[in-house]
Amino acid sequence: MRLTDNLERIAARPLTVFFACYVIGIIMTGEIRAFAAKGSAVSLACAIIVLVRIYKGRAGPSSVRAAALYFIIPVFLFGASMRVYDAQEQSSLKESLKDLKSSAESSFTGVITDISLDNEKTVYYIKKALIGGFEGSVKVTVSEVYNGSFRVGDTVTGSGKIRNPMKAANPGGFDEEEYYTVRGIDALITASDFGLASNGDTEGIGMFMRIGRVLTELRMSAVGAFSDTLGAEESSLLAAVMTGERGLLEEDTKNTLATGGIAHILAVSGLHISLIAGGIYSLLEKLSGRKKVSCVVTVFFLILYGVFTGMPVSAARAIIMSSCMLVAKYAGKTYDSISALSVAGIIILTVNPLYITDTSFLMSFCAAGGAAYGNEVAVGIRIKKVRFKSIFMISGIYLFMLPVLMNTYYYVTPYSVLINLVVIPCMSLLVPGGAVCLLTTAVFGSEFARFTGGLCHYIIKAMLFMSDASEKLPFAKIITGHKSAAVLIIYYSVLVLVLILVETQRNKKPMWALLLCIMVFVRFRANETVIHMLDVGQGECIVIEDGEENIVIDAGSTSVSKLYKYRIGPFLKYEGIDRIDRLILTHADSDHKNAMEELFNDSDISVTEFICADVEDSGREIAEAASVQPFIRCVAAGDEIGLASGSRLHVVSPDGNVRSDKNDQSVVIEYIGKDVTALFTGDSSSKIEAGYMSVLEEQNIDILKVAHHGSKYSTSRELLEKTKPLVGIVSASATNRYGHPSADTLGRLRDAGCKTFDTPHCGYIMITCREGRISVRTMNGGNASG
Repeated sequence: MRLTDNLERIAARPLTVFFACYVIGIIMTGEIRAFAAKGSAVSLACAIIVLVRIYKGRAGPSSVRAAALYFIIPVFLFGASMRVYDAQEQSSLKESLKDLKSSAESSFTGVITDISLDNEKTVYYIKKALIGGFEGSVKVTVSEVYNGSFRVGDTVTGSGKIRNPMKAANPGGFDEEEYYTVRGIDALITASDFGLASNGDTEGIGMFMRIGRVLTELRMSAVGAFSDTLGAEESSLLAAVMTGERGLLEEDTKNTLATGGIAHILAVSGLHISLIAGGIYSLLEKLSGRKKVSCVVTVFFLILYGVFTGMPVSAARAIIMSSCMLVAKYAGKTYDSISALSVAGIIILTVNPLYITDTSFLMSFCAAGGAAYGNEVAVGIRIKKVRFKSIFMISGIYLFMLPVLMNTYYYVTPYSVLINLVVIPCMSLLVPGGAVCLLTTAVFGSEFARFTGGLCHYIIKAMLFMSDASEKLPFAKIITGHKSAAVLIIYYSVLVLVLILVETQRNKKPMWALLLCIMVFVRFRANETVIHMLDVGQGECIVIEDGEENIVIDAGSTSVSKLYKYRIGPFLKYEGIDRIDRLILTHADSDHKNAMEELFNDSDISVTEFICADVEDSGREIAEAASVQPFIRCVAAGDEIGLASGSRLHVVSPDGNVRSDKNDQSVVIEYIGKDVTALFTGDSSSKIEAGYMSVLEEQNIDILKVAHHGSKYSTSRELLEKTKPLVGIVSASATNRYGHPSADTLGRLRDAGCKTFDTPHCGYIMITCREGRISVRTMNGGNASG
C-alpha cells in the first residue's frame, strides 16, 4: 500500500487523530508546560515533507489533506499542554490547607451549586466558599435527611470539621485526593452547624442557577417517587440509572453488580441518552413534522437532562455524541460514531484535562469505543444480521473495558459477557419503564404507580439475581491484579492492528490475532523477593512475595477503621494475590490482628497456613473460627519453615518462657533468602532481643523491621551492632500519641549506618531484592528517617 493511501485513511477521520493528539499532549505534559509543544516537532516535520512532495508535484489530494492535518496537530498538542497547566492551578483555599494533616474546626459561607444524597445524610456542593479569608470549592455533608430546606442558589453558612481529601494509603486503595481534584473539590466538611446566611436572599440569582435549582428539585422529587413506589434496593438502583443519584445505593448492591460485570448500568450512559433522544425526536417530528426543528429542540432537552442528572462525565459524553448524530441528521450528513466520540473527548478534556485518569471517563469512553470497534469489525467482515452485529458490539465493549476493569477492581468476571447479552437489551425496557413510573406517580400518585413500576421491579430483580448467581459459579471471579502501562499499550495496539487488517483484507483471518489479548491475564513474576510494608496507621501489615509464595505478617490497626476493606484487601488484589501461603500473627494485640477475621472471610483470597506463637494467648482462635480452616502451626524458637523457593523462615522467639507482656511473646522471624536476609521482630522489647541475638543464623541482616513501631524500649544498640542492618522499616501512624517512632531509636539506627524508612513520612514502603541489590520505593516519595 502506498504512503498516500495510508495518508488518505488517516485524513478520513481527522477528528479521531486530533483527539488522539490531544490525549497524547495531556499525558506528555505532566507539570511541564512546554513538553507537549516540543513533541509537536515530529508533526511539523511530517508536514514539511508532505509540502515538499506537493511542491514537486508528487502528491495528490490525499496528501494535501494530510498536510493540513499535520499542521493542525501541533495546535492540539500545544493547546493540551496549556490547558493542563491551567487545570493544575490551585485555589487559595487548597493552598492554605496543603499542610493540614488532620481535620480542623472551621466556619464557612457560600452559595449552594448542587445537592446530592448519601443514605441518611445530605451533601451540599458549594463553589467559591469563603473559609478564613480563602476561597475554594467544598463538599459539605450534613447529618440530616434531605427535606428541601436548602436549595440550589441559597447562600448558607455553617461550621464543622474541615479536612483535605486523602491520598491512597497503599497501591490499590481509593485515591480520594485524585477523585475530588478531578471534580474541582478542594476540601471536605462534616458540618455540625448549617443554615441560611442572614443575606441569604436568592431572588437575584442568575438564570442558569435558577434552572439548576429547578432541575435539582426535580431530581430529588424523582428519587422520592421511586422510593415511594418500589422497594429500597430497586428504588435506589432505578434512581441511579434514571437520575444519576447513587448515594442511596447499598454497598452490597454495588458489589453484586460489579461481580456480575454490569456496574456500568449505574452510569447515565449512551443507551439511556439514545433512548431519550430517540423518544423526544420521534414525538416532536410527529407533532411538528419538521425534522430540523425537532433536532434543535431535542438537543436542548438532552442538555437539560444532563443538568438534571448532575452532568456526570458519562452523560456528557453521551449527550455530545447524540447531539452530533442530530446535527448530522439536521445537515443531511452521515453520522460516524468514532468521530462523534472524538468530538466528545476533545470537548470534555478541554473543559477538564484531569479527567484523563478518571475511572468514570475511561469506562465511558472505552464502552463507547468498544461498541464502535465491534461494529467496525462486523462491517469489515461483512456481518449483516442485526443480532450478530449486537454480539460483536457487546464483545467489543468487553474487550475495550477489560483492562480498565482490571485496573479498577483488580479482577474480572468471565460470565459478564453472557450476563450483558441479557442485561443490555433489558435496559431498553427499564429506562422507558422508569419514565412511565415517574409520570404515573406525578399524575395519579404513588399507589397507582406501584402497578406501573412492576416492570422495573422484576427487571431489576432479574439483573441482581443473575449477578448474584454468577458469583456462585466456578471461576466466577479471577484476581488479575493491576496491569502496567506497557501491557495496556500492547493490548490496545493488538486491537487496533486487528481492526486495520480486517478493514484492509475484508476477511475474518486477522481476528485470530485477538488471541494475543490473553496475555493481559498473564502475570510475570520476576526472580526477586519483594517486601511490602503497608501504611495501616498505628498497626502493622507486611506482605512478602517470595517467588510463587505469598507471606503476610500481621494485619491490624487501632487508628484505621475497616482496615481490611479499604487498605489490605485492595492491596492484595492490586498485587494479583489470591492465595496467602503463610499468614503469620506475631502476637494477639489488636493493632496486629483485628483485620484477620475479615481476611479469612474474604472468599476471593484463600489462606493455606496460619502461623502463631506456641503460647497460651496466641490468637489462634481467629483461624479456628474461619469458614475454611487453614493448617495451624504453633511455633517457638528453633523452628524452621522451608519455602518453595529455597528460602527459609527461622523462628528465634518466643523461647517458651511465660511472659506477662504480650509484646514479649511476639513471634520473631529471621527470613533467609537467596538474595536477602531480613529480621521481623514483632513488638519485642530490648530484653527479648538480648535473648535471641545469640541464635540468629546470619550475623549481618540486610533489612530490619524495627520492633514495636519504633518504640525507644526496643531496637537496642547491641542488636544493631550485632546485625548491622542496611535498611530499617517502621510502621506507625503519623498522628499517634506514643511518639512513634522514637527520636532515640531513630538516632541509634542512624548511628549504626542503617537507612530507615517509616510509614508516617513515607507511607507505603516497597523493598525489592534481586541479585544482592536492594531498592526502596515509597508511596509519598518520603526520604529515610533519622
